[in-house]
Amino acid sequence: MKKNYFKIALIAMLSIATVSVVYAQQASSNLQKRDLKKMEKSAQKKAKDLTKKGWEIDGSSKSLEEALLAYAKNLAAKDGNEEVSGLVVNCNIPANCKTAAFNDAALQYALLTAGTIKSRMDGDQGLDQVSGEEMNKFYEAYETTCQKEIQGVLGKSPAFCLRNRTTKEYQVFYILNEDIASAARLRAMEQAFKETQAAQKYAKKISEYVNEAFKTTSILDE
Repeated sequence: MKKNYFKIALIAMLSIATVSVVYAQQASSNLQKRDLKKMEKSAQKKAKDLTKKGWEIDGSSKSLEEALLAYAKNLAAKDGNEEVSGLVVNCNIPANCKTAAFNDAALQYALLTAGTIKSRMDGDQGLDQVSGEEMNKFYEAYETTCQKEIQGVLGKSPAFCLRNRTTKEYQVFYILNEDIASAARLRAMEQAFKETQAAQKYAKKISEYVNEAFKTTSILDE
């Protein structure tokens, strides 16, 4: 009799667990559908806006809307993915434009992170005398080295490119994961430490701020 009760209880627990899994899967599926619908709507709206402004997809057989949707999916595919983009003006030859925009993408990321690190350091009430010529040398050295490091991890193939024949502008968009970006920033920091003495006093705190995630803006958010 006890064995029967045990079997009944076990079956009941397994049934509850199965139902819970099914509900969880359905909820996840519904969430994914909602996210996809949101992405599709955003891509459609952004494509219309960009087209009105004279932008077109370059180097791809996809339509602008298709490229934006694929980009949105890839951007959301992994936690920590961020957009890194570059822009060049007065450029007519796509191959040259792409190279120049690639360099600008790495530069803009370096400037963003260097400025953010400086802001974090300046706002830290527990630190004293963090400004000055030597610290500025550190930030400048970090910018230069970070640009090179980011160029090394972005790769030469952007997620997609945009071209504006009217304004002669060209944009490239990359997806950079925070794990890879963080390692690149730390390498840049270590190299910058070698070029200045003052910053070494705050090495531990600088390392913390360099290692913190950096949030970039996305063309899809505009």
